[in-house]
Amino acid sequence: MKVKVWEEFNKKEKNFFSHPVYKKVFEKLVQHEPITEHVPSNKRKIEKIIRDLGFTKYTIDTNSVRHIKGKYLHIGCNVQFGHQTFFLKDMVYFQHLFNKGEISEVLYICAGKYLFEGNKSKASNLIFENSKEDLEIFKKIFTIPVVFYYIESWSNKYD
Repeated sequence: MKVKVWEEFNKKEKNFFSHPVYKKVFEKLVQHEPITEHVPSNKRKIEKIIRDLGFTKYTIDTNSVRHIKGKYLHIGCNVQFGHQTFFLKDMVYFQHLFNKGEISEVLYICAGKYLFEGNKSKASNLIFENSKEDLEIFKKIFTIPVVFYYIESWSNKYD
């Protein structure tokens, strides 16, 4: 897959995103060669990659069934290729866990603007560029550091 990275955090505070698991996830994503462009199949494969690297499903509160896709040590993680509105819900969950001190940063894997290019049925799907704009709009609400790994192409061929 063709994967790009973008980080959002206050660089004065701490050295975020330095755990070796970030590099491992990135390398596994780039090495993965999907046999199809079928989004649900590729999402399941990406979720398997993060599970194999130690991320586990994590309930956001003891009295809730709501959860994030993965937590590894202090890192929250999600793989999202659904509707754009899911991003804000995911960020509320991550911010809640951050406020409780259960996570300190987030790895968010989603599509880049070129992944669904030309596919009108995917026009409302979550893409990195819109999520980045949402973070800017809600920067006083969402204070948790986030790194995006966004997929530009299912092919791992770089231009």
